[in-house]
Amino acid sequence: MISYRSGPLGVAVLLDGQPFGSIKNRGAWGWQVSVPTLNATQAIREHGLHKGVTVFPTLRAAKAAVEASQKDKT
Repeated sequence: MISYRSGPLGVAVLLDGQPFGSIKNRGAWGWQVSVPTLNATQAIREHGLHKGVTVFPTLRAAKAAVEASQKDKT
């Protein structure tokens, strides 16, 4: 089960209560997701900083992408 915990720099993503990744607020660029099933490091290499498949305009969209990536994995 995925859950979230808000913090000063973004949102921690928890999977079954254990740390799983993060969603960081990147200001005007949007929200950048970094979880094992949706890796920001790989996207940065391919598309550049603050671009690509791991950056979303809203926190709600970022959370939906985390949940969708987890469903694809199972």
